[in-house]
Amino acid sequence: MHVAPDELAAELRADAEAGSAQEAQAQVNAEIAAAVDQARAAPGVAVATGSYDVWRVTDPKPAWHASQSMSLHSRDGTALLALLGALQAKSLALGGLSWRLSPDLADRMRAEATRQALAALRGRAVAAADVLGLRFDSFKDIRIEATRPGPVMPRAMMMAKATAPEPVAASEDLDVTATIEAEAVLQPKP
Repeated sequence: MHVAPDELAAELRADAEAGSAQEAQAQVNAEIAAAVDQARAAPGVAVATGSYDVWRVTDPKPAWHASQSMSLHSRDGTALLALLGALQAKSLALGGLSWRLSPDLADRMRAEATRQALAALRGRAVAAADVLGLRFDSFKDIRIEATRPGPVMPRAMMMAKATAPEPVAASEDLDVTATIEAEAVLQPKP
């Protein structure tokens, strides 16, 4: 099945470099706190913070680096893109942007793909039995595998500078599949 994605997801990151770990972390903490507050104020946008890393480098000069990621997702792609543009203007780096199916839509589409695959399997078993001069009786050892579609990267995406416009994300349909394997029990026609 081809399904139009209904949720846009983004990964952002705040990075800082300073002479001490404390200074670098303070900068990242302030940037992420402000970004989380701004994201929570945007209707329909879900936000979560992610990995936090601090490390020291010595070349070309000694310095401390701090970095933290945050993820955002929304069914309102236009609103999320506007928020991303605003966050990019505040020096957050956009590390990923993709369309995906929301969990409830993905579950419904996997169930529908499974239903269609089972119907197709039954039709093939009945047709095969007919060609062989037999009748379809039942299935045994049925194996069902329904895949969850992965995200699709937008066809057009800009990494914005502080004065650049918000990013662009054009979507395309995602494939939702179900694979059914079974042994068909065929019997002689009465």
